[in-house]
Amino acid sequence: MNEKVLDIHNLKTYFFTRRGNVKAVDGVSFEVSKGDIVGIMGETGCGKSVTALSILRLIPHPGKIIGGEVIFNGKNLIEISDEEMRQLRGKEISMIFQDPMTSLNPVYTIGDQVSEAIRSHQDISRTQAMRETLEMLEKVSLPDSLEVVKKYPHELSGGMRQRAMIAMAIVCTPLLLIADEPTTSLDVTIQAQILKLIKKLRNTFDTSVLLISHDFGVISEMCDKVMVMYAGVIVESADVYTIYEKPAHPYTRGLIKSVLKIDMVDDVLETISGIVPNPLDLPPGCPFNPRCRFAKEICCREIPTMTEIEPGHFVRCFNGGKSDRCKRTNY
Repeated sequence: MNEKVLDIHNLKTYFFTRRGNVKAVDGVSFEVSKGDIVGIMGETGCGKSVTALSILRLIPHPGKIIGGEVIFNGKNLIEISDEEMRQLRGKEISMIFQDPMTSLNPVYTIGDQVSEAIRSHQDISRTQAMRETLEMLEKVSLPDSLEVVKKYPHELSGGMRQRAMIAMAIVCTPLLLIADEPTTSLDVTIQAQILKLIKKLRNTFDTSVLLISHDFGVISEMCDKVMVMYAGVIVESADVYTIYEKPAHPYTRGLIKSVLKIDMVDDVLETISGIVPNPLDLPPGCPFNPRCRFAKEICCREIPTMTEIEPGHFVRCFNGGKSDRCKRTNY
């Protein structure tokens, strides 16, 4: 059995605003084993990024982790001190953020920023740190690293900035790498290179990866296991092949069927009607029921629990993975 690197139980992160309480993450549980790439998929606003930030305890005000456990390498990250958490960030857990331009410091060179990540966790000289920085920039396939270390973020292309971010994230060979939409702002060719690089780094350092994306194509290409999130909860989880071949939740089916495929000529691209509900005003019952064409009366009254419909395949749905046989109730 694979060793667990991350084991999350009933994680709850709420934002306490003047207009009401937002349950951004509401009872999320999952695990990541050593060397695995686990994906979190869903639309914008479903709680993916807040889940990642909760692991690192980087929730901005007025957000707060109000319950649950985040067990990383045997430690509950919710309970350790701020100083212990700072020592873990960047060394044992690292994160690649969506937009490197807002994550990299514009007034420091790439070399200074990557070497600072090294010196924060290792007692080495500035010269040695810069030497390791050059080696890491070469490992992430940044061309002409001797010049790149002298440049500022605005002097690099989007793909080069993302590679620099990855270099900072993995320079201390973390046990867990969190990648939050790492290819969103990149063109298709650069996107493929970045994804290939993340896989290569996983294989080289045996690092576990938590990959967050709204793009099912990226998830299916990269991940061993997949979790689908909606309105702050996981609605389906399984290995990537099961999710792709036998999606059980209506939301998962909608996400997969809405992906544009290269062989689509006369087929009509399907869409999911409606939008993600306002977190301050969630509908009663299953939060997906206003958009679900299989919704029944019980779906509008009660919240379904996570059920194992086959070994390793869990779904939060009253239809139990048999949505194709259900008829929509008018309401």
